[in-house]
Amino acid sequence: MAKDRDEVVAFHDLPVERLKHIRTTNLAENVFATVRNRMHDTIGFFDRKAAQVMV
Repeated sequence: MAKDRDEVVAFHDLPVERLKHIRTTNLAENVFATVRNRMHDTIGFFDRKAAQVMV
């Protein structure tokens, strides 16, 4: 990761207007955001099956 540092953090050099678009179109982040929002709306997972259904 150290050798690719410039590529990893390159999006920080973009204009602020573009950062929101990049963040909202990142598929992995969208999935995790959905799970995060669902977890926030519920009290918690009562069992393993409930956690799997949530995802």
